[in-house]
Amino acid sequence: MRSDAEHPSPEVFHRLTRGCAAPEETRGAVRHLLAGCDHCGRMAQKARAAREPQGPAQSYDEVFERIERKVSERLESFTKERETARHLYIELLDQEAVQGLTQVHSTRRYASLALCELLLQTTRDLTLDDPAKARRATELAVRVSEQLDLELYGAPVVQDLRAIAWAYLADTGRVQADLRLSEKALETAELLLEAGTGDPLAQAELLGIKASLSAYSGRFEEAVQTLNKAASIYRRAGDRHLLGRIYV
Repeated sequence: MRSDAEHPSPEVFHRLTRGCAAPEETRGAVRHLLAGCDHCGRMAQKARAAREPQGPAQSYDEVFERIERKVSERLESFTKERETARHLYIELLDQEAVQGLTQVHSTRRYASLALCELLLQTTRDLTLDDPAKARRATELAVRVSEQLDLELYGAPVVQDLRAIAWAYLADTGRVQADLRLSEKALETAELLLEAGTGDPLAQAELLGIKASLSAYSGRFEEAVQTLNKAASIYRRAGDRHLLGRIYV
């Protein structure tokens, strides 16, 4: 469940239905709708129902149909990307660590947001059970995130993903007792997040990792304060699962 602060404003949807939204507004709204936000789906329908034609009705309908066609094409593109990402994911993880990193740098075929998210999910699942594999997946995610097209996905979205990838690298470094790497990676993550979308959930995730690093370093009071900030964000967002994880 996403917080209201993350939803595109009604004005964005009104501009979208009139075909006059800025490119970045269009990318943000479309990506948000594709994520399955019912609230914004209803808002977009209201904006469409309330629109006032500025010219002949047929001409205005053509504009909206063109927008719908672009949304449909982007959805199809995301679907194909997710399917391709699974094959790329298996291909990368089947290779030796150094070879996989070299592969990512040598070609643009791995520049996939869906692939990066799959690698990060692997990190989430394996950080404690298989730290070495989690570290490898995270290093690949960092490299893939660096290859992502800012124009295609939107610069703020890419910066968020890069920030999370670096934060996960900090966390895997902590698990493997590489404190120096963890601190440098966390600093990088915080800088990247400042240039992102301002997504509160991304901020909370980074805070949780920061708290773990503080606790590992023996700074327990600092860790508790940081966890309280993360808990506050999850509480406002209504995410009970992540709030419970913070409490645990």
